[in-house]
This record gives sequence, C-alpha cells and structure tokens, in this order.
Amino acid sequence: MVRQDLPKSTGLSVHSQERLSEIAMKYNRVPRKSLNNYTPEEIMKKATGLDSLIPIA
Repeated sequence: MVRQDLPKSTGLSVHSQERLSEIAMKYNRVPRKSLNNYTPEEIMKKATGLDSLIPIA
C-alpha cells in the first residue's frame, strides 16, 4: 500500500523513515469493514484502555 503514495521507479531506501511512517499511519487510520468500521487504533484502545501502545521512555 505504501507504493500508492510513492513513485514506482524509486526504492523505499530513498525515502526517510519519517516519511514511510507517515504513509503507514495514513493507511492504519482507515476504518476496516472487518472491525465493524472501527480503526485498528480504536479497537486496541477499547481492548486495553490505553491511549497509545508506544512505551514512554
């Protein structure tokens, strides 16, 4: 899916990790029919009660 936002002629290594992460988050925030039109983030929040699964250092 990342390829939809990047030119086909370039390799992924040309782009920064920050840019690739932005693209990934864009697609991860799309509601899924299989999740009853919730986003994966909303399902994890309901299941764990946490706002984020990223550990704070």
